[in-house]
Amino acid sequence: MDMMSVYQEGAYERLCRWVQAECKKLGDNDNPEVSDLLKMAICCLKERPVLFKYCAEEIANMRHHALFRRFISALTRGGPGGLPRPIEVHAHDPLRYVGDMLGWLHQALASERELVLVLLDTDANSDTDSIVRHFSKSSESDHTKFEPEITFVLDRIFEGACRPFKIRVEQVLQSQPSLIISYKLSNTLEFYSHTISDLLGRETALSNTLWLLKDAAQQTFFNILKGRGERLLRYPPLVAVDLSPPPAVREGVSLFLDLIDTYNSMMVPASVKKPDFDPVITALLDPIVQVHQSVFPLPVLSCKLSNAAWKYQW
Repeated sequence: MDMMSVYQEGAYERLCRWVQAECKKLGDNDNPEVSDLLKMAICCLKERPVLFKYCAEEIANMRHHALFRRFISALTRGGPGGLPRPIEVHAHDPLRYVGDMLGWLHQALASERELVLVLLDTDANSDTDSIVRHFSKSSESDHTKFEPEITFVLDRIFEGACRPFKIRVEQVLQSQPSLIISYKLSNTLEFYSHTISDLLGRETALSNTLWLLKDAAQQTFFNILKGRGERLLRYPPLVAVDLSPPPAVREGVSLFLDLIDTYNSMMVPASVKKPDFDPVITALLDPIVQVHQSVFPLPVLSCKLSNAAWKYQW
């Protein structure tokens, strides 16, 4: 029996080395084909968690490098023959630029998750599972036992894409986008933060990067609002003879209506509640009310706000 155990352990170790060698080939192709033999071998290694982890790490490392190369290529060179065009061609258009990067990462995550599940999740491969049952008892266990390994592999795969993505989004935010653009960027980043966190897990590198960038975009938006309000309070408008709303009020009302339209049309996952709009209302309208209360008598203020409301059909 002792000799049989020695032979068995030796066989598992040789199997592990073979799987690692095969997994190294996974980094050579963007969409590698996985043989049934490789799937069966990985499944058998679940009997030895340490060896299974070694193989999972090899898969993660190979796909990590492959995805990083693909992302940089998509940004700078585009697809085969230049189609689709490089994402950075649209760097002058903040919404499309950031949206295209997020869309690429989301699509890549779906592809990589499918590949990892094919390799590591026995329950995702019913045909292979029926064969493996002759060799392994682990196939009868709940597949959620190996969910941490799946999350670890996906986290490692996308870890390399975080920095180039983060740098480019921060450059967009530092380019002083308009108020509406910064608000739309914040909403877009929030949508993908929820979506990718649901697929990848909240405590992962890509999810953390997305939430940090969402907060940064939101802060950029409110900084623009704050600066606008401070300028209005520092240089209050003059009273018009006909009591018509001054340009600052008309602009504020126009921005307010645009923000309402953007808020109403924003994408939100079905399981997530829309963010509160009250802070936006307060940040935009409070300075207008304050400056008019300090400069104009109450009847004049009431008349001016009524004129503005009528003009824009609140």
